[in-house]
Amino acid sequence: MALPAGRRCSSAWEGKGKRVDENTQSFRAHLFTVRVWRDDMGDGQWEWRGKVQHVDSGEAFYFREWQELIAHLKTWLQEESQWV
Repeated sequence: MALPAGRRCSSAWEGKGKRVDENTQSFRAHLFTVRVWRDDMGDGQWEWRGKVQHVDSGEAFYFREWQELIAHLKTWLQEESQWV
């Protein structure tokens, strides 16, 4: 089970069998807000829509599918890891 980003831990397993040691690795926390709502498409049909926003930067992304949300979060986090 992967640990959430932003937590320091010792003696914990992260991801695919990699051990995290608090003396050698630390994580930067990220805070996002996620808003979801039902959008009326007419004729009794609707779809879920959403917005995710990075609290620190204010950058926002709108999505219609959960997969889009996950992909965009991964992109944000991967881009940030390149700066470290």
